Amino acid sequence: MIGPSVGLGAQARPRAIPATFYAFDRPELMFQDAEETVPVTADGDPVAVVLARSGPRPVELPVVNGSFDSDLAGWTIANGNGVWVDGRARVARTSTTASICQAVSLQAGLRYRFGAEATWIGGSDCTAALVLRTGADWTSANLGHVALAPAASGTLELDYTPTQDEVVHLHLSVTSASGAVEFDDITLTADPRRRLVTAAPERRPLWRTDGRRHWLEFDGQDDCLEASGPAPGLAGYAGGIWASYRPLTTDGGFVWCAGSQTEVATSLTAASTGDAVRLGGGAATVMDAGLHDKHALALWDRTASTGRVGRRGKGVAAALGEESADGPLAIGARLATAPDSPLAMRLYGLAVAEAPVDAAAREQVTAAVSALGRPDVPRRLHVLLVGGQSNADGRVAVADGPAWLQGSLVPGVRAWTGERLEETYWLTPAEGTGASYVTTGASGCFGFADVAAKGLAEASGVDLAICRVTEGGTAVDPGANPRGSWHADDAAIPAGTPKLLAALEARYAALAAWATARGVELVPVALLWHQGEASAASSGAVFRAQTEAVFARVRAFTGQGALPVISGTISHASAQYTVAIEAAMQAIDAADPDAHYRDNSALTLFDGLHFDAASAETFGEWAATRLAARL
Repeated sequence: MIGPSVGLGAQARPRAIPATFYAFDRPELMFQDAEETVPVTADGDPVAVVLARSGPRPVELPVVNGSFDSDLAGWTIANGNGVWVDGRARVARTSTTASICQAVSLQAGLRYRFGAEATWIGGSDCTAALVLRTGADWTSANLGHVALAPAASGTLELDYTPTQDEVVHLHLSVTSASGAVEFDDITLTADPRRRLVTAAPERRPLWRTDGRRHWLEFDGQDDCLEASGPAPGLAGYAGGIWASYRPLTTDGGFVWCAGSQTEVATSLTAASTGDAVRLGGGAATVMDAGLHDKHALALWDRTASTGRVGRRGKGVAAALGEESADGPLAIGARLATAPDSPLAMRLYGLAVAEAPVDAAAREQVTAAVSALGRPDVPRRLHVLLVGGQSNADGRVAVADGPAWLQGSLVPGVRAWTGERLEETYWLTPAEGTGASYVTTGASGCFGFADVAAKGLAEASGVDLAICRVTEGGTAVDPGANPRGSWHADDAAIPAGTPKLLAALEARYAALAAWATARGVELVPVALLWHQGEASAASSGAVFRAQTEAVFARVRAFTGQGALPVISGTISHASAQYTVAIEAAMQAIDAADPDAHYRDNSALTLFDGLHFDAASAETFGEWAATRLAARL
């Protein structure tokens, strides 16, 4: 009898670590085919199998009389003739298939490999085969088989993964025609490693790497992975599931598991960092506190919703049902706004815990998975400050912009949220990035500053952090405005009017403190600024003085007395263009060697107020060129 109690024992279900980890930085643990014969080697390869990073390694199990040293003890003649010959088992076929067999006890969730050496003895068309059957009778149900070519000798290997604990029978068989084969060196290996698997070629995600981080990219069509485990559905993952992922659309989304579409969490915003989110087992489970506000992770039955858990805004929702799904854990993504549509995403890492884990273990796993998706923290970080009103916010729909905008990820450019750096590029403004600081007017839009940041990162090769506060319809005068004022004297701004310059200063101070705590050197690069339309009623002299006071305060709190300011005049096509404000801008440009206003008089608008896509690109490319020359 071959069984897990001999040689494998307790190793089959390891508990030395709190969860099973999947990461994508080791191509040797990934394969392009379900048979695990073609390894992943290059960026863009499809991924059919991912082996878990943690857990036990394959174990070779003893086989009862697998080397046939002196006889056929432990083996049963199932059909035909089987005899011992000089340390081998000779199986001879006459009119029907011949085989000898041995019972094998298998454990659910493990992958087994049976092996044998076969030597053809005679019979022009006879074939050596390894066959797994439900019983000792050679006509019992076939669970799997592998065979050599007729009249061939060689190594036979047969893989099998049971879905439940079971006893099967390994048959050493001779098929097809009369003849004889001698078998020797029967082996059995149990591989308890967990796997992520996609059998269908068209559903396989791609392996991607930028040299620092490594991820699986889901196409937003039908890509999906299923996780092997001890039990199907939710019941097998009582400890929880963690994921580090990033949607690649502006529509928001959530990771789903065994994904029914009958009930979904709606109104989720896009996950904008690689920090891990956790879903635990049990109806009372909630997501860990302190995670980023824009993540959600959901678990579903294949046929009926068993619950969801998500974090939105400042609240935590918890409603994970205790039902067990009838299918395996599936890893994919769905849009929040269209739940029956897949979501393109990057999956940086995954962890699943099959048994309940304590708070300390949860913290350990959360940190480990989060680290897989976080961008590396550079030792030197160049900072672009961005301020102003709607044309600094950006009002052009991302869908109308160039192709590079659509993924919303630009290497080397990160956004400061006030608490952490986000790799998701800020040109698709979301809560926390500073765009539309008071309202949400810039959601899903871009502007000239976004183009400038991309161009500067590409031209200079430096790591950029964006520290931004922008809000449409705001002026530099201290008048009452529910959207805010940019006036440099906070005391002059009336109650109820947000102090936008103070907000920008506070965000920069938080970034500086964050950098100091991590030994990161901050290098302020410039202030990208566009404002003037909302000041159309001001005199040129007043507007100039108030604007120069804004620039002076930014230079003071950054400690850069010559900090460049990159801005532009107002298009003559704008309904808010005035000669006086344009003249004041030109005077600032002439008097301040570090303030640069582009002549935007000829730029086109899409609504009489805001730059269109072509104008935003033109303005942004000019800004990037001016800044790159200074770096």
